[in-house]
Amino acid sequence: MNFNPYSRSHLGNPHPVYAALREERPVHRNDRPRFWAISRFEDVEDALRQWSLFSSASGITLDGFSGLKPMIILMDPPRQTELRRVLQKAFTAKRIAAQESLIRRTARDLLEAMSDEEEVDLVSTFTGPFPIMVIAEMLGVDPRDRELFRQWSNGIMATTADDYESLVRNYSHIFDYFGKVIAARRTTPRDDLVTALVHAEVDEHKLADGEILGFCALLLIAGNETTTNLLGNAATVLAAHPDVRAEIVANIALLPTRLKRCCDSRDLSRH
Repeated sequence: MNFNPYSRSHLGNPHPVYAALREERPVHRNDRPRFWAISRFEDVEDALRQWSLFSSASGITLDGFSGLKPMIILMDPPRQTELRRVLQKAFTAKRIAAQESLIRRTARDLLEAMSDEEEVDLVSTFTGPFPIMVIAEMLGVDPRDRELFRQWSNGIMATTADDYESLVRNYSHIFDYFGKVIAARRTTPRDDLVTALVHAEVDEHKLADGEILGFCALLLIAGNETTTNLLGNAATVLAAHPDVRAEIVANIALLPTRLKRCCDSRDLSRH
C-alpha cells in the first residue's frame, strides 16, 4: 500500500486511506514518497511523548526542506518548552480580548462590503482576505502590505517538492520583511505582537531574532492557509445541510454544536 499525502485525490477525500491504515497497517512504511505513518490514537500520543526518539528538529516535511528559521514546530524540548512559555506571556488575557474585538470588527466590515451583492465569491471576498487582515493587525504591520503577505503565504503553500527556488524566494521575502519590523520594534515599541515577542524574556534571556522571525512566518503561513480553508469548508458544509443552517440562523448560540455535528467526519483545514 502506497499513497501520496500531497495528491489532489488524497486531499479531497483522505478518509478511506486513513481507515485502511488504522485497520490494516497502524504502523505503515510508505515507499513513494518514503515515510513512516502511524495512525492509531494511542500510538500517535505515545510518539508525541517520546520527543527524543520521534524528533521534529530535523524537519516536518517529506521533501526535507531545511532552509527555515527556527520555528517552534521544528523544535524539541527543552527549547520548545521555553518558547511556549514566551508565547504564553505574549498572549495575555488583555491581548486575547483585544483580538476578539478585532476579529469581529474585521468580519463585519467584510460582510457589510458584500451585503448589496446578489451573488459573491465567498473565498475571494471573505475567507481569503479575512485571515490576512487579522494577522497583519495582530503583528502591527502596514495594512497596505496585506496582499504581499497573501501572495507569499499562498506561494509557499502551493510550492511543489521540486520547486525549491519558489519556496526559498517566498520565505526570503517574509524573513526580509519581518527582519526590518523586528529592528524597528526594538527602537520604537508598539502595542502589537512583534513588540511583545521582541521584549519577552525567559530566565532573563530574550528571543533571538531568528526565533521571532520563525514565529512570524509560522503565524502568517499557517494562520492564513488553515483559516481560509476552515471557513470555506464550513460554509460548504452548511450549504449542504440547509436544515442545520436554518437552525443556526434562528439561534446563533447553536453554531458551535450544530457545525461540529456536520463537520466531525471532515478535516475542514484541508482545501
